[in-house]
Amino acid sequence: MPTIPFISYGGSDMAAALELRERLRGADIESTELRLGDRWMTALQQVLAECSAFIVLVGHDGVQRWVGAECEVALNRHLSPRGDAPRLPIHPVLLPGVTPEALPPFLALFQAEHWSPGSPLPAGLCDALKRGVERLHQDARFEGCPFLGLGTFQRKDAALFFGR
Repeated sequence: MPTIPFISYGGSDMAAALELRERLRGADIESTELRLGDRWMTALQQVLAECSAFIVLVGHDGVQRWVGAECEVALNRHLSPRGDAPRLPIHPVLLPGVTPEALPPFLALFQAEHWSPGSPLPAGLCDALKRGVERLHQDARFEGCPFLGLGTFQRKDAALFFGR
């Protein structure tokens, strides 16, 4: 079965999303999209339920309202697949000027790629989409003792702790 990703993006990142779609087509990866005239909410729910990968473009506005809602659905599919269904691969793509720290905590679990419109797509992204695999964040390196003593865990300590 071919990989058919859904691209989630904010309004200010539309030009980047359109270029991303065209570059994916050039790599023989066709993305799913909503059509003008569709019953938007129903169509969005169906597309998110059926896509085989989820790409979220994160521009200077970060992950805003509707993009955040789409990410929640994708995260639910990733964290709680039904039956023997595979996890939904999630691929954050950071646009120019955006750092991984801009990602909401659960999206930060996934390996983010930097991409600038006008440049080729990251090879790792295309490869992961074609193979239908997820790429978790691998920055779990640390030096020294992983215990903070009486100190509290901060965002910079995320590689040492995951939980509520």
